[in-house]
Amino acid sequence: GVYDVMWRMNCVPLDLVFRDPTNLRCFCVAVCGTTLLCCVYMLIAFGGYLSWGKRLVSCSGVVDLYPSDDKLFVAIRIALVCALLVTTPLNMYPIRESFVDLIRKLCAPKYELTSARRVLWGSVLTFAFACRALALPAAVKIIELLGGTVAARSMILGPGTVLRLVFPSRVWPEW
Repeated sequence: GVYDVMWRMNCVPLDLVFRDPTNLRCFCVAVCGTTLLCCVYMLIAFGGYLSWGKRLVSCSGVVDLYPSDDKLFVAIRIALVCALLVTTPLNMYPIRESFVDLIRKLCAPKYELTSARRVLWGSVLTFAFACRALALPAAVKIIELLGGTVAARSMILGPGTVLRLVFPSRVWPEW
């Protein structure tokens, strides 16, 4: 799921700032970005396995492996909360950009995003999703199911889709 979220987070800004998007450049960005992300996740997973080993299987999360009265762990937990408070609105960025593109296509082709409008749209979307999460706490199970399903689909079909867009049609058989 994390792979899928981070890939989605990086695709929209890359599309907006990519100059001269040739097929080779798009291919290199897709392959290098995916490879780098995979390597980072493998290092993190390997570090976690070296630290906790099989104890991770029997607990609900890494935070359960630390004593709750340890001052260092309390500081780490506060830092984690601060990180989540920063990254949650940042995850709204691609959603906001897609939403604004939808508005432009459906009803206001000349709609421009100013700094104030960016903050407004980001705040409205963050607030709307937070309210939805509070109103429907059982939705977490659905999101977990969909996240795992969508992430697996993206990891299997995503590279093939990118390759089909990058390489000429003579490479691919007609279906």
